[in-house]
Amino acid sequence: MGAALAKLDAYADDSAFLLGHNLIAFDLPHLAAAKSGLRLLKLPAVDTLRLNPLAFPAIPITTW
Repeated sequence: MGAALAKLDAYADDSAFLLGHNLIAFDLPHLAAAKSGLRLLKLPAVDTLRLNPLAFPAIPITTW
């Protein structure tokens, strides 16, 4: 798993931000637990789950 995390970290080197669905509440905590020194953890995060109410305001997300 260490080699895969190193590849992921290197892949994100030129990124301005991270984008994902439920990224903040799920993926980032798991990545931090696996290897807290990842450089990608310092990037701004855009979570599409949290943006969902903007696209679908009639269906609010109440459980975060």
